[in-house]
Amino acid sequence: MRCTARFAGLAGLAALALLALLACGGERARPGTPPKHVLLLTCAGIRADHMSAYLYPRMTTRIEALPEQRERGENLALDDLAEQGVVFWNAYSPRAADLPALASLLTGRAPLELDAVDANGAVTAPGVLGDDGALADTADTLAERFARAGFRTAAFVANAELVLDKGLAQGFAHYWVVEASDADPDYAIVKQSTAWLHAQGPDDPRPLFVWLHFTGPRAPWEPSPLGNVDYAKLFADPDATTAANGSRAWIDAAQAPVSAGGASPGAFDLERVVALYDGEIARVNWLVRLFLQLWAGKFADQQPRDLLKDSALVFAGTHGQELYQRNRWLEAERSVWSSSLRVPLVLRHPGSLTGARVLDAPVELADVAPTLLEWFALEGRPTDAGRSLLALTDAPPRTRWIERAVVGTWRASIRTATDGRWRLVSNPNGVDPSGDGSWGVPALALYDLERDPLERNDVAAAHPDVVARLRAALAPAD
Repeated sequence: MRCTARFAGLAGLAALALLALLACGGERARPGTPPKHVLLLTCAGIRADHMSAYLYPRMTTRIEALPEQRERGENLALDDLAEQGVVFWNAYSPRAADLPALASLLTGRAPLELDAVDANGAVTAPGVLGDDGALADTADTLAERFARAGFRTAAFVANAELVLDKGLAQGFAHYWVVEASDADPDYAIVKQSTAWLHAQGPDDPRPLFVWLHFTGPRAPWEPSPLGNVDYAKLFADPDATTAANGSRAWIDAAQAPVSAGGASPGAFDLERVVALYDGEIARVNWLVRLFLQLWAGKFADQQPRDLLKDSALVFAGTHGQELYQRNRWLEAERSVWSSSLRVPLVLRHPGSLTGARVLDAPVELADVAPTLLEWFALEGRPTDAGRSLLALTDAPPRTRWIERAVVGTWRASIRTATDGRWRLVSNPNGVDPSGDGSWGVPALALYDLERDPLERNDVAAAHPDVVARLRAALAPAD
């Protein structure tokens, strides 16, 4: 039996999840029609639990469309990609910062396995652990592997900090990054990628490897209108009286310690800011939909070619946001918690993946590179981190999938491990990510994610066996 489903919002995805749990065991193996192209979409700041595709009650990642439109590849939103692909429920980023997260995704290696270099190429520290420094050119990236295999490679990056010398451009024949002054970087990369794609000759037989990186709902949260939709008002209560506007100044005041004059947002303030954050997600969703229209050849002025049906599509978040769940912090940079490290991950290519499913095995961004290499029959290099997810997506699996804990790190000082049910935070040196004593991270804590998804209650003392098992998962990095 194949696990396929059409879902409409919350109820439909719940049904899909139920199908995945109850009926997937008898599916046939992954179909044999291989994809020709790669479309990699990544997004910063996007929490999995704030996407309607992940059962969030607000329709942040859904766009209404007729069934026949979706069948033709029109008006596809992130929820549609989830419906037509494989959703990884427990995907984690190794670090709540773009450079280490993307370096891990593009190399299949953990940040601690990679070398950071300065502007002269000299190794400054083992590990690409923050947005400072750069990925060494000794790293073998996905773009380099696909370029050697004859693919046309292009990247369009909305984070102005990820300039050429950050190391992520390795292997891309065309690497375009926004200017820091660009007021709408996500729209800019859609515009630039559209122009580039229009310039590609239809008679060029070489396949495509295209990457778009959206800044997404990174602070400040001031979503501007697109079309006839005002995303700042999309989810906000029009009758609420609050000064919270999602601006950089408001966020900085809300995050500052009270002792330093920081404000203390009230419940209505936080509700408004979360509504603005959700509006930012919905806006990115609309831009993804716009680009997919182009990729699927659905614009009237395009030459008739549908790249979507022949593409292995990956959508992944690089990190989430804290949203004031602890330590008076709204953003992600200091976070070691699931709110910032659990990210969306979706694979889609109906021709070579089994029908729509939700998988709850813990996976990580480092798994994307070996997955794509296996998908396109390109030889991969074994790493301590990433491994191909195709064996997991096949049903029944071609090989036994052995679940293991997913490990994260905060500048090598604080490490985390999760197996999906349990999550361990280890901070043996008592490091405070804020540097001013305002960001408390326990020396050792265990959380039961099923009963305590916000990670409020440390249960390490009650489960020493789980602590020992997850600490062992951290040992290879020690």
